[in-house]
Formats: sequence, structure tokens, C-alpha cells
Amino acid sequence: MASAIDPTALVREVQHVRRSADTVVVYLHWGTETQACPNPQQPPLAQQLVKAGADVVVGSDAHVLLGAGYLGSAYVSYGLGNLAFYDNTPPETSSGTLILTVVGRHVTSAAFRPATILAGLPQPLTGQPATAAVQSWNAARSCTDLSATPGSTVATMAGETAPFVAPPTTTTTTSSSGNGGSASSTSSTTTTSTTSGGAHSGNTATTTTAPARTTTSVTDNAGG
Repeated sequence: MASAIDPTALVREVQHVRRSADTVVVYLHWGTETQACPNPQQPPLAQQLVKAGADVVVGSDAHVLLGAGYLGSAYVSYGLGNLAFYDNTPPETSSGTLILTVVGRHVTSAAFRPATILAGLPQPLTGQPATAAVQSWNAARSCTDLSATPGSTVATMAGETAPFVAPPTTTTTTSSSGNGGSASSTSSTTTTSTTSGGAHSGNTATTTTAPARTTTSVTDNAGG
């Protein structure tokens, strides 16, 4: 499903299905087009989903391959790129299939079978091109918060059961004062703007609060 500015409903749905499902897989429409590293909203959302009980989190939309690996004991892929797609310009032609073996909540193995898109369809790679493509895919993990091997679970009983509400974010703007100093302000609930007079005339400190964002604006050049 599409991720949203407020992930509350998404995370709560994961908590809901966790109660009765053996394996919870979340497939997302997320990421920034042609950006080969996760945007700032993706890792926090992946963390929220895994803490809520997701065993696998996989997504696409960036039209290029992004890194994949373990987030604790869960498996996360930040972007599978294109599969069948009209664009024939690299790197959007890099494709492949992610194969996971999962037993209950345990991801026991992960493998990537690379392909390249020709005439709109993926063609499996073999030999040296396949080896190089897998190495490149593994290297993409370097700009993520993921590991090549599983670790301790980050899911918690509270994360899987307590009603989730997306935390607010706080943005602080600091401006230089007339005597070379600076003024700053932080708040999690209010928006303020103050201006001092005299030698500090024109100095402004502004704080804004907004819901936690989890995706960028929709810019899918495939029309999605």
C-alpha cells in the first residue's frame, strides 16, 4: 500500500494483523524517484513497522534499486526498482527478484537474482554480469541502516500492542543577532515567532511543528 504523511493507520494495521498472522509482510509504495539511497522518511517508517510486528518490509517507487538487509531480525528492502517498465535508460533498467525464505517470523535466507530490462521486460543475468550486479546490489546497503546478517529483534510487546500515534516533529530556525550571537527556540506543540528590538532588531527565532512525514510528494513518472 502507499505510505502516507501520517503513518498511524498503516502501523496500527500491522499491529492488528500481527495478532493472527504467522508472517507479516508489508509492501510499500515509497522512496524518492531515481535516488539510490533511502530518503530521510523511510528508515523511521521501517523501524515503526518492524516494531509493530512486520517481519518483512519491501517497497518500490524510486525506479532504481535500493539497499536491502536485516533490521534486527526482520528483513527490509528499500526499493526493488522496476520489473516490467518502458524506460530503457540506466540505472532504471537494473532489475531483479528478491527471494526470501521465511519460517514463521524468522527470515532464514535472502537472495537477489539480478536482471536487466530489455524492450520493457526483465531478462535474467548470468555469469559475470550477474555477479557484478549482485555485488552492486549488496553495496547499495552501505547508505542504509540495514545489516547483511540478522540480529536481535527490535519488535516489542508494547510496539505490537500499544495504540500507535505518529510522533510530532520539531523544526527550529536560528538567525544571527546584531551582536554576532544567535537566538533559537524549540517546541513540540507550538509555533512561535519573536523579534527583539534595540541592538538586536530584526533577530527572529521561529519554531514549527508538523506531523512526522514518512514519504515525499508523489512524483511517479509512471503515473502512479
